[in-house]
Amino acid sequence: MYQKQLFILIVNVKMGLFYFCNYKGINILKNLEIKLSLPMELNDPFEFYPYDENDSTDHFEIYQKAGYGLVYYLSMCSDYKNPRVWSNYADNHNGFMIEFDTDSEPFNKFKSNGKMFDIDYETNERVHVSLLNEDQNSYFCELAKRKGSDWKEEKEVRFFLASCWIQEMGLSIRDTIINNKIIFLMKISKESILSVTYGYRMPINSRVAIAYLVNKLKSKIKIFEALPDGNSFRSTRKQLKKR
Repeated sequence: MYQKQLFILIVNVKMGLFYFCNYKGINILKNLEIKLSLPMELNDPFEFYPYDENDSTDHFEIYQKAGYGLVYYLSMCSDYKNPRVWSNYADNHNGFMIEFDTDSEPFNKFKSNGKMFDIDYETNERVHVSLLNEDQNSYFCELAKRKGSDWKEEKEVRFFLASCWIQEMGLSIRDTIINNKIIFLMKISKESILSVTYGYRMPINSRVAIAYLVNKLKSKIKIFEALPDGNSFRSTRKQLKKR
């Protein structure tokens, strides 16, 4: 008598972090560079804004401007299904999403140095100005970690960098001028890109241009398209075949 055996195959699917962008994000694939943001570019004006109960005036711009050229950040998301994130950061679903592997360069360098962290929405308080007396970089790092609880649905993960760490971490960063504005760009590896996902409203010609660049990179990058998730208002994605 033969005994039936049940074999269960466990497939480890690597999931990364998600970066939402409009069509101009195609330059990430074209040049293998990603833009680093500055404190003054945060979409919440009260971020990077310490609290001082003895200060009756608004000095938040002083702190945000103090970080210019000294500190940079890069924001990603751990949830690709939130339609609000698609709307806010991917041109109202006309843009696309890039999935990055945080175990690949250069993101692994942030991870191993404790400079990649989940945003703290629970504290829901700005950092007190008195902490500035301890260590400037640690203070700026703490400022970068906190965000108001109203933003918690974004599930943001942030990469934080002080200019004095660039050489030590072995990062390649350059500045350039676009539309009379200084932009800081960080070099990434093609191995760090796990997938791209077309927004639900992304035009066909934009999809074709992205697919062309993905094929040109000759890597294992997967291509998906965003779709409604069943009868819910959230998004899911479907993998497409490369041509």
